[in-house]
Amino acid sequence: MPPDEHWRIVDFNLNDRENIVDWTHEREWRLPADEFIFDLAKVTVILPNSELHKEFIEKLPADDLKTITGMIQITPLVY
Repeated sequence: MPPDEHWRIVDFNLNDRENIVDWTHEREWRLPADEFIFDLAKVTVILPNSELHKEFIEKLPADDLKTITGMIQITPLVY
């Protein structure tokens, strides 16, 4: 990466307690596909509204839909 792009790098060094960078604001975490493994039976999906709820159900494979723990729509809960 060129030096003028180094600002994009978020430090993940937890050894120096005086200079820990809070990277929790990152919206996107990337891992090689074969390293991101989780149990769908422990997943609850949070969706913002009924439109995305409907789209999610239409696009999710039926077996996965049966496996996930549940879905929550936050529109009725948050104003």
